[in-house]
Amino acid sequence: AIVIPVAALFADAGNGGYHVFIAGADGRAHRIAITTGIRSGNLMQVTSGVSAGDLVITSGGYALADGLNVKAMVAPPTVAPQ
Repeated sequence: AIVIPVAALFADAGNGGYHVFIAGADGRAHRIAITTGIRSGNLMQVTSGVSAGDLVITSGGYALADGLNVKAMVAPPTVAPQ
């Protein structure tokens, strides 16, 4: 399963869904609509929209816009509780 920190989620008020920003290979932020699954503590399962290996932006998201230039740093992986 793909899991991301809950802090990376943004609610879409119009449709009750969520989106995240990923750092693209082009050096830009991309707004991606996602479908969520099970929440466990501060982690949320993503069932569609994000693929393994995508760099999900987990902080500073409120200052982002689709297409904005970004420089991302990779954090150590988080292991979901068993």
